[in-house]
Amino acid sequence: PIYKDEDGNVDYLYPYVALKKRIQKGTNVVKGTLSIWADGYDDPVDLTISTKVKATEYYAYVEYKGYTYTGKKISPKLKVKYWNGKKMATMPTSWYTVKTKKNKAIGYYDYKVKLKKKYQKKYGEMLRGTYGITPKVPVLRSVTAGSGKLTIKWKKFSKSEQKNIDKFCIEYSTDKKFQKNVYVEEAKKTAGSITLKGLKKGKRYYVRVYSVKNVKMKNYSSVWSADGKIKSAKVK
Repeated sequence: PIYKDEDGNVDYLYPYVALKKRIQKGTNVVKGTLSIWADGYDDPVDLTISTKVKATEYYAYVEYKGYTYTGKKISPKLKVKYWNGKKMATMPTSWYTVKTKKNKAIGYYDYKVKLKKKYQKKYGEMLRGTYGITPKVPVLRSVTAGSGKLTIKWKKFSKSEQKNIDKFCIEYSTDKKFQKNVYVEEAKKTAGSITLKGLKKGKRYYVRVYSVKNVKMKNYSSVWSADGKIKSAKVK
């Protein structure tokens, strides 16, 4: 599916369908639901997606983690998991070679894991994928309630850190799980606080903050403030 981001740029969604149970050998059709939130709507639009999965008796995949921008070159740490006949185990590094480059800038980068010939028949010749380097995570300091308003403060970025973001986004909602009634306000990269006005009195609002960097017409977002920890306050 195609969507437009907040700057009006057209982009594509690449959904993942998680396999929650072991599938049969052969070709399987796996279905899932993709939820998309649109500006001006409280509830998401649900799209049904499906994909064909070809399962063999043996299989392998790569585990990796995302990285936060540090200003230094990063070489991804990859772990290959494989089915040893009884369970998923960590594949010895002597069974494969890794092709990837050290990268410093914010973005997504390719990696290739090539298995040695003697293991290719069971586990495949090449495992490919991407890993990301995302902007620095803001630290949310406090959420203070006033009359119909909230004042939100986070740790201000240094001048060198500001060079690697374009703005802060502040998400707030009356839903603790942020699945409905979600609103977003933006703040300059030099900011360390924002005051939200016109809020409903007596309502508790949950708040989280993330930073954004645009690279080659594509937005990259950090994870939410304090690794997803949410602060809240009840508007007076």
